Amino acid sequence: QRQMIKEDASTWDITLLCLVLRSNPFKVAPKRLQPIKAVRNRLAHQTSFHLETAEFDVLWSKLEKSLRYFSTGPEGDAEISTIRMASLDDITGKDDDDATTSA
Repeated sequence: QRQMIKEDASTWDITLLCLVLRSNPFKVAPKRLQPIKAVRNRLAHQTSFHLETAEFDVLWSKLEKSLRYFSTGPEGDAEISTIRMASLDDITGKDDDDATTSA
């Protein structure tokens, strides 16, 4: 019988998270996880961490579709929007007022 992982899930990497979600009892279809893994791999294997806002928007749009699948309704959707804004602020180094109107 499998033992439950008793670690803080916030410290898991994407590979472990995808493995857990594809196993019992979750059985999430690989197509739901593929965009998350693809964006992670795109970012993890580049030589420098610099993203233009336009590239961030493309990658975020891929992630957002998968994240909304796992969303828990309005509260989850609000959290996804919060994560987007915080991530955009991190890569641009500033608050982007224009992004709040497009989110």
